[in-house]
Amino acid sequence: MKETGPFALTIDGRETTVAPGTTIIEAAAGLGIDIPHLCYCPGLKSTGSCRLCIVEIEGLRSPVVACKREATPGIVVHTDSPTIREARRFVVELLLSRHPRECLTCDKNGVCQLQRYAYELGAQADRFPVELPNHPVDDHNPFIFRDPNYCVLCGRCIRICYLQGAGIIDFINRGLKTKVGTPWDRPLDQSGCDFCGSCVEVCPTAALIERQRRGRGREWELRRSVSVCGHCGAACAVNFHLKGGEIVKVGAPQQVDYLCGRGRFGWAHLSHPERLTAPLVKKNGTLVAVNWAEALDAAANGLRAVREQWGPDSVAGIIGTGVSNEVAHAFQSLMRIGLRTNNLGISPGLKGPADVLHDLDTVYGGKRATLEDIASADVLLVIGDTVRRSPVVWAKVKRALANGANLIYVGFYNGRLAKTASVWLRSRPEATEAVLHQMAAMLLRLDESGRLPGRRLEGFSDYKTALQRAFSMTISDGEGLEAKDLAAACAAFGDLSRKAVVIFAADGVSRGTAAAAVNLALLTGRTERAIYPVVSGANATGILTLLKIGKTSTEAAMNAVKMLTGTNVRGLYILAEDPLSFFPDPERWRGLINELEFLVVQDMFLTPTAALADVVLPASSHVEEDGSFINAAGHPVRFDQAVPPVGMGNLNTLAQIAARLGSQALGGEAHGPTAEIERLVSGRAVPGTSKPALFLPSVSNFTKGNTPGISLVGYASRFYPVHDTRLRFSGFARLEPYGGDCIALSPIDAGALGIAEGADVVVQSPYSKASARVKIDNGLLPGVALVSPDAPVALAILGGSWPLGPVPIQLTVART
Repeated sequence: MKETGPFALTIDGRETTVAPGTTIIEAAAGLGIDIPHLCYCPGLKSTGSCRLCIVEIEGLRSPVVACKREATPGIVVHTDSPTIREARRFVVELLLSRHPRECLTCDKNGVCQLQRYAYELGAQADRFPVELPNHPVDDHNPFIFRDPNYCVLCGRCIRICYLQGAGIIDFINRGLKTKVGTPWDRPLDQSGCDFCGSCVEVCPTAALIERQRRGRGREWELRRSVSVCGHCGAACAVNFHLKGGEIVKVGAPQQVDYLCGRGRFGWAHLSHPERLTAPLVKKNGTLVAVNWAEALDAAANGLRAVREQWGPDSVAGIIGTGVSNEVAHAFQSLMRIGLRTNNLGISPGLKGPADVLHDLDTVYGGKRATLEDIASADVLLVIGDTVRRSPVVWAKVKRALANGANLIYVGFYNGRLAKTASVWLRSRPEATEAVLHQMAAMLLRLDESGRLPGRRLEGFSDYKTALQRAFSMTISDGEGLEAKDLAAACAAFGDLSRKAVVIFAADGVSRGTAAAAVNLALLTGRTERAIYPVVSGANATGILTLLKIGKTSTEAAMNAVKMLTGTNVRGLYILAEDPLSFFPDPERWRGLINELEFLVVQDMFLTPTAALADVVLPASSHVEEDGSFINAAGHPVRFDQAVPPVGMGNLNTLAQIAARLGSQALGGEAHGPTAEIERLVSGRAVPGTSKPALFLPSVSNFTKGNTPGISLVGYASRFYPVHDTRLRFSGFARLEPYGGDCIALSPIDAGALGIAEGADVVVQSPYSKASARVKIDNGLLPGVALVSPDAPVALAILGGSWPLGPVPIQLTVART
């Protein structure tokens, strides 16, 4: 009879009580008894392959594997008897016969589990003849050093690779030649590896090592600091391992927690030799290094001179999305109080997300879904380009799928989402909104009994009328969208007993598409924790929230292009942003900047924009100051300083400039969260002020005909945004499949146009034309071309449309 309640057992003479399903190794750990193990890892499915965790149970003739054997009531377990120790010693000595004896110079010295058990068990290194495997080392990528000769074949890396959603490594070969490898034993960078580094995290030996930490310190020399990642809006928790004020390696809070490649390996920029360490001031047309006092005086005097000559509206500021709430608050205070201007600009790419997030807040307030809601969902509706923008979303989707969830994918790319989806609703980018409205229309048609809660929402009658009117016109039904797929999607999503989460990229879909997605959730009564808006910018949500201070409209901040072209701006302060590299139509921006009388840029590197400045001030990373973000779920995330700042730090720099302008506004605010920040952040935790209401479909937004030709869209690659200066200086450019000059085509489109891989083409859009190099991508549906959204070719020819595409294009082979 299976136990249903807690029961007692005895381990090494100590009694403990455990729940049904608890393994012996887990029960022992609860008592503080560490049973030796190599293949076992908490959070991963046990295999029992290493046999180190064998224990004796009184009454049984043979030892049992503690990581696989569940405890039963009343058993008496012995974990360290002479017989067990001898069996474990034998296993370790066999492993040592095929393991390099380089402990003195090994980076894992002191934390290697094989070394530990060899010591504890008194293993003899020469009991068996030594026969080293002599496997080749994989040293091709910038992040993971893989030496199979140190591998003990525990299989941890294989299991976590599948758990995290990659599944690109497994045991290969047989017998003594067995090792862990990729398909066809290719290097990691040629095998589809995401470089999440989870395999390194769980490896018990030196078979897998972070390249950046090799030779930079033993584990006992490292200090750990808890912080958050700043490479996307997920704001995942990270553990920095530091030596001498530098980050040596980065890990997850728990061994099996997911960190994407950016979060684990995207930190080399902090100590890069090209990082700005001293301020620069332009003298006789050339930027020269000066001391801080001179640079701060020059910045304050230059901005003051412009304001006094031309008025407060002649001065403006532009802020990036990677800074903390505290820095954003200090910056807007400097501009609004110190310089008396409301000209605060954001990237043109944030205008769309600002609208989408505002719409979400009117319905959900602070009750968006979290990453854990995704992992525990029964049904997931994923729209477009999400898991590449925020890779942790894919890891959570995989957890949900492992628990039996249904995945509905609406998009044009035949990648991981499409391959694992229960239903793939194929849709070209311009038809996505129409497909979502078709789902809504079918849900209403199938709802014969009128059970859908959305029917009772405010505005339902108008919504239904608009939906019917729209579908009376010609619309695109996507590429190959079939009625049976639509019906299957509606059957899964329309099951009101199941927890559902809708996922889309706030900066990757149109406002109409986002509204259509929200409508689906509202129709089915999912009014809390049902929408997860992926946000690429680390603190985009926080920036948009903080810049509302002093604004009378719902718009968080002015579009930077509109600000500079619609006003008489002559002085500009740019913080942590690079318009010439990352804003659409960069040549137009170069012209606007060249017309300025005075420019201050505060950044970590001498970017193309900074090179045009009159004053350049070194900026700090968020890990170099205390602060907070607001993550994609709308929740505040606090972090403490992990490493000392280069230079003065962002907050001190802003406070010093404010003081020189005669403003004490930042005096008490530069070193911690203000009451205003707390008020705004806590204000996001309450629901929308009005009752949930359906968004009315706009016929013009989604009534598209079957679009001929090819539509170009800015679509994230695996390591997006690789053109971010921080990631480029951290080694990610080597792994980027879509370079800055690449355009990806489907094999069908390339064949029809007679264009081969690597060919140089001219891409003509309604906005501009640019040269590009062709890459064939087998995952693309016909009629869709891709460029990385922050690549120069995308910024040149997508014309500032938001999201970046879709726009119709024509391709011609470039003449040589």
